[in-house]
Amino acid sequence: MRSKAQLDEVLASGRPTPLDALTPYGKRRLLRGIVWRDKGMGGFSATQLVRELDASQIGQVLAFFDLAAYAKGYSENLSGAPVRLPPPSGALEAQLDRFEQLYRELDEERAPAADASSARRMKPMVSYYDSVFAGRMKPAALRRQAPGDLPALFDAALLASNLDPASPATGHLLSVHREMAARGIDTRRGFDDSVLYGMLAARRFEEARSFAAGRPHLGKHKIPTVLDTLGTAFSGRSLYEYDAGKDVLVRRADPPPAGVELVMVVGAGCHFSRDALAALRANPVLLARLRQANLKLLISPREPIPFWYLAEWNAANPTLPLRVAYDTKEWILIAEANTPEFFLLEDGKPAGHVIGWPKDGNAAALLALLDTARD
Repeated sequence: MRSKAQLDEVLASGRPTPLDALTPYGKRRLLRGIVWRDKGMGGFSATQLVRELDASQIGQVLAFFDLAAYAKGYSENLSGAPVRLPPPSGALEAQLDRFEQLYRELDEERAPAADASSARRMKPMVSYYDSVFAGRMKPAALRRQAPGDLPALFDAALLASNLDPASPATGHLLSVHREMAARGIDTRRGFDDSVLYGMLAARRFEEARSFAAGRPHLGKHKIPTVLDTLGTAFSGRSLYEYDAGKDVLVRRADPPPAGVELVMVVGAGCHFSRDALAALRANPVLLARLRQANLKLLISPREPIPFWYLAEWNAANPTLPLRVAYDTKEWILIAEANTPEFFLLEDGKPAGHVIGWPKDGNAAALLALLDTARD
């Protein structure tokens, strides 16, 4: 499928497609999660494929969307049988759809304005989650939910947790997971991975270690020893540095922001981030200009820590270290970053940003941004 129009035509024809292997609810969820761009598909969620299908069916659906190259990654680590549950109530499905629509609007409304505050723009989503979903996340309330409602509530908590891992939504995620397990629902099809992801993104390392210990299929996730030199009373900005040789993650204070600072947020699984970093290494003049603006390379405070990537990059680039922002409260200015994204700060306050690294690079936009910085 190369366009939404082509997909709509095929679906309207009534001809069988690999999507028919999903439950009707799973099919609706998959279709709603597709993001279409001018040049084709711009986003795709395999959540329902992993939950509901076997490896062969996953491969057929991905081939249908011209994404066959991704089949192995999604199917080789499947554990347990597909999970086939009744759909959630119509009202709950509509509420989840609305919550996800708010997220899409939040992403689309991102603007280059320096005052585009993450906290301000996330407020509608936080308010919606608190008013519609939060009250259902208490254990007693979850016990009253129909089995088919639980995955939808899980997805709502997961989205809210992804927005801010330090929020109560991460705890809600675990509460729904416990209720699913108590009902005998097999959580190995993506649910366990999502809970562990949320814990690691929230920097709840000991809980994550305990959660993973009894689940062999989570053994691929690395949870190192953590040394916090600051403690809970610390006020300011802090970073994690990874000692790959000792497999130790150390939290250290970051100097209080003063003057001009350029923060580059990268993603380990983002090839645009890799392209941007490669371009910086290949252009010493550009890199020197960014260094003059006190370039700092960070992994987002919203993401689990990609230890392998930190080890790989830092071994090859010791003078340009990649570190990890501690949490979203300390680093709210970059909490909603796309990857890669460059944030120009002046005395810790936003002064502008540049998003992305297209095929032809973004050096001109970066230099223009730096030209606006005060002397």
